[in-house]
Amino acid sequence: MNALIEAHSTVTKRHTSVDSSTGVAIKCAEWALKGVVIHIEGSTPVATMTGTLACTGSAAAVITSDGTTITLDGKWPANTTITTIKAPSGTINVSIVGWR
Repeated sequence: MNALIEAHSTVTKRHTSVDSSTGVAIKCAEWALKGVVIHIEGSTPVATMTGTLACTGSAAAVITSDGTTITLDGKWPANTTITTIKAPSGTINVSIVGWR
């Protein structure tokens, strides 16, 4: 999470209604990323984060007090699928914060 201090180089995305069959691929087409926070949203928003760089489908990431957060460190070239998120059942909302 220390890399988030570099606020001038973050991207955010928000995916709504992620389902249990196809899911959503986590990637950024325009930027290579060094780290990603995946926040599977709960129902109680406590913060909204807006990235400093545009990424296709960009939207403010919503952080919730009752959500689940996963941090991935690594290096992914632009347009590389980092992981695919699927809902266990029904649908979920997922917010992404990435940095480069």
